[in-house]
Amino acid sequence: MEPFKVIIETPWYTQWIPILIALLALFISIYSIRLSRKQFIDASRPFVWFAQNFYRLEDGKIQPNIVLWRITNAPAKISYAKYRFYFKSGNEVRDIHNYEENDVVRFPDEKSQHRYNFEKFEQSVMSRKLGEELERYLRVEYSELSENKKYMYESHCKYDFPANLWRIISEKAT
Repeated sequence: MEPFKVIIETPWYTQWIPILIALLALFISIYSIRLSRKQFIDASRPFVWFAQNFYRLEDGKIQPNIVLWRITNAPAKISYAKYRFYFKSGNEVRDIHNYEENDVVRFPDEKSQHRYNFEKFEQSVMSRKLGEELERYLRVEYSELSENKKYMYESHCKYDFPANLWRIISEKAT
C-alpha cells in the first residue's frame, strides 16, 4: 500500500494576517511610547518654594538673614522674585530692605539650595523701635522654560526674636 499525501492549501492571508497584526501592534507600541514621553515632558512642571525660615551654619549658629529656596522637578524660569523686609507697628509699615530680580533661570538640584542673603540684617534689626515687629514678604513668579503656564509662590512671615527664626503668617501657591 502506498502512503497518502494530503496537501491542505490555505489562502495566503491566513498566514500573513497574524504577522501583519503583530507588526501593527509593534508600531502602535512605539508610537505610544514616544507620545507618552512627550506628554510627560510637557506635563512636568517646576515647583519653587522657600525651603526654610532660617539657615544654620556649621557651628550651629542660626542666620535668619539668608532666604533658602528650592526648585524641584524641572528647570524654572523666574520671571519675578521679590524680597521685602519691613517693620510693622499697627497700620504703619517701615521698609528696611527691598530687592527684586527678573528673568533668571534656575535648575533643580537635590544637593543644593538657592540662597538670597540680606547682608545688613543685623544693623537693620538694631534700628527697630519699641512695639515694632519685623516681617518679611517673599514672592516668586515662575514658569517652565517654554513659558506655557505661569506659577506663583508667596510667603509672609513674622520674625520671632526669642526663638531667632521666622514664623509663617501665610503661604500661597498657584
